[in-house]
Amino acid sequence: MSRTFSLALVFLFVFGLVSSCENTSCGCDPAPSYSASALLYTWRLDEVAVGGQSSSKGNDIKDRYKRQFKSDGTYTQTQLDDNSTTTGTWKLTGQNNMLLEITDHKGATATYNLGTVDNTTLVYSFINKDQLLEQHIFSRQ
Repeated sequence: MSRTFSLALVFLFVFGLVSSCENTSCGCDPAPSYSASALLYTWRLDEVAVGGQSSSKGNDIKDRYKRQFKSDGTYTQTQLDDNSTTTGTWKLTGQNNMLLEITDHKGATATYNLGTVDNTTLVYSFINKDQLLEQHIFSRQ
């Protein structure tokens, strides 16, 4: 085999690898895109995971709450231990609406990376004060 022919084969192979995920029929998973309507439910915090490990579940979660997202961009949060409520605002931002921005009743804003948003589960994550990935896992009520 000539050197030119071998180089041409290598080029075609590399080009094929680089361009293989540009075609949606290749089996590649496209980046998810979220719509605000997917969040318009009440979600109960059921698990907190830190650094990839479950740190607390269910009633063992300190300050466990449920949050109802409303179509006007507001939410109501209810603490499960005493039924006290607070309100705030929310919106989706970032490319493909992959970020959830929540402003609480005191005016503090936090931004979370959306993971799963489906008919039963909402998962978002952030880097916590210890510089570890923290996930909050909710179930739809």
